[in-house]
Amino acid sequence: MDKFVKSFVAVAGSVAVWFATKDPEQTGAAVMAAFGVFLIPNTVAFDYAKSWVSALVLGAGVFLPALNDGFTTADLWPTIVVVATALGVLALPNAKPKPQSRTIAGQWDSAT
Repeated sequence: MDKFVKSFVAVAGSVAVWFATKDPEQTGAAVMAAFGVFLIPNTVAFDYAKSWVSALVLGAGVFLPALNDGFTTADLWPTIVVVATALGVLALPNAKPKPQSRTIAGQWDSAT
């Protein structure tokens, strides 16, 4: 369950973007960000990758449509929702991988 927490936050952000904008372009970007967060594995090497993917894709989803007509006050609420979603993905910890025993073939185990 821990490995899906960041994905749940990203999906909740997608729903919030839909309610904030009713815009299929921005909602599509939020759904793509949630899918990207889901696809990135929970490893130490990718500690912040989920947050970066979320921030970049969600930011592009708000910024690119705003380039078309200029940044107006109508773009403020979606920006707040997108920033909150990206910070939510960043704030939650990655699921910790389960430690695996490292037994070398032929190694003598002192516990037995």
